[in-house]
Amino acid sequence: MKPAKYYIAKARLSGLLSSRLPGGALLLVAAIIAISFARANLTPYSVHVRSYTRSDGTRVSSYNRRPPGSVPHDSPYSILGFFAVVGLGFGGYLVGKPLWLFCRAAPETLLPLPKDMPSPPSPPKHVDNPTKSARARRDWHCLKCNSPIAKGSIYWCADVVPRGRAFRRRYCETCATCLKAEHRLQRQRQQDYKLTLAQYHDVCARLVRDQFRAVYGCDVGTRPNKTLQPPNRAQR
Repeated sequence: MKPAKYYIAKARLSGLLSSRLPGGALLLVAAIIAISFARANLTPYSVHVRSYTRSDGTRVSSYNRRPPGSVPHDSPYSILGFFAVVGLGFGGYLVGKPLWLFCRAAPETLLPLPKDMPSPPSPPKHVDNPTKSARARRDWHCLKCNSPIAKGSIYWCADVVPRGRAFRRRYCETCATCLKAEHRLQRQRQQDYKLTLAQYHDVCARLVRDQFRAVYGCDVGTRPNKTLQPPNRAQR
């Protein structure tokens, strides 16, 4: 069972205890009253006129028409109704967002970023691995050193598929040899990066777990989902 500190802290972080919530509730009530007042004073869009006979004996059948003078009368109430609808939406946002965060948001996502949160490691730069050779059908240039590749000569290429469209990166033999050696080193860098990234996630999870315990007064094990991820920096 979670302690009372957990609910108090979550209410504070979600905005239920902020001064915007009473203001939003007051705006919501005022907007509802204004909409009801404006609708009560608006004249009907059209009124039904019964059939009648004119003084000259002409028979006029029943029809619908707008009441005379209703447009100037309805103008201030229409403006009031428009601003009341805008206030209703804004007040609903001020009231609904804290309630939604308190009821539905995961508690660790409401926590601020820890001060000692490390920066994520940078992934290693991609290195082409030109393992295929082909004969040039026309004159080319090496993508790395820009040396000419004559028609009919052998060149080395690496197939790249960005966004589903494949194309070839063509290299001369000297650059292809250098890239192959660099690619072998790059595989070791990829393994080191995966190990560093796993350590980074472990550190972030430990920091978030400690902050969770300090703010909410309970351990992560009291929640069904025990997997903690570092807070999203884009939301802060």
